[in-house]
Amino acid sequence: PLLRENEAVLISSSRAMSDEVLRIIAMNREFTRNYQIKYNLVTNPRTPFSFVSRLVPHLREADLKNLLRSKNVTSSVIQAVRQQLQRKVKS
Repeated sequence: PLLRENEAVLISSSRAMSDEVLRIIAMNREFTRNYQIKYNLVTNPRTPFSFVSRLVPHLREADLKNLLRSKNVTSSVIQAVRQQLQRKVKS
């Protein structure tokens, strides 16, 4: 409850943070309004995929393309990003 937005940005980017803490941040609407937190959660391999799949549609197209080239994200995230880019192309 005492966690501030700027602290959530740092925590969401930390690869050493437990998945439970990342889950709490991902479930908090106030935190997920911040674009940087959304992006950090998607790129963090410890974030549970159920939350990543909800956040991918909210990322900018340029960031999605960068994620496709990134070696730091899991294959399931890359697959979700590909699907999102295909949806954007169709619409």
